[in-house]
Amino acid sequence: MSNGTRKLDDDTTESGAAINTINTVVSPSGEGSAWFWRMFGGTVIGGITLLSVTLFNHLNGTISSLRSDIIATQKDHATLREKVVGFETSLTGAVEQNNKLGEERKTVVLESIKALQTTLTELQTKVSALEQNRELDKERKATIDASIKALQDDLKELNKALNDFRERTAEKVATPPAAPVAPPVEVQPQ
Repeated sequence: MSNGTRKLDDDTTESGAAINTINTVVSPSGEGSAWFWRMFGGTVIGGITLLSVTLFNHLNGTISSLRSDIIATQKDHATLREKVVGFETSLTGAVEQNNKLGEERKTVVLESIKALQTTLTELQTKVSALEQNRELDKERKATIDASIKALQDDLKELNKALNDFRERTAEKVATPPAAPVAPPVEVQPQ
């Protein structure tokens, strides 16, 4: 850059005339700018218009895409809302059914507990009666054992008496009886 003008290399431009035109347009004096706008103003405005239309079409396409996405999202939202309402309804029904079943279960459990308590009381009563019977049986056994002991003692005495009787009888049978002795005769003095 020199003297406020801009110079381009010959390699990057197509012709030397274009360089002179650009140098003229960019000159600080402003003399060549009117001529530039007369030559290229329509082209620049056409390019800007083309760029604006392209940008507008791109934005319009993006807006259309966003609208379709919003509509799809709204449909999905409506579907999800219906599912949520259905889920809430089924959940409410399930909770009510669970509460109803819970009350029924509670009633069944309480009845079962009462039945078990009654059975436990009956079993405790039977165990107590069995313990009393066991004590009575022990007493009866002690009494029966004492009676058996007494009977065994009596039997031993009877066996002893029987044996003594047999011995005496055997002695009498073994020795013959002595001849009867005649009473002595008394002589009377005469």
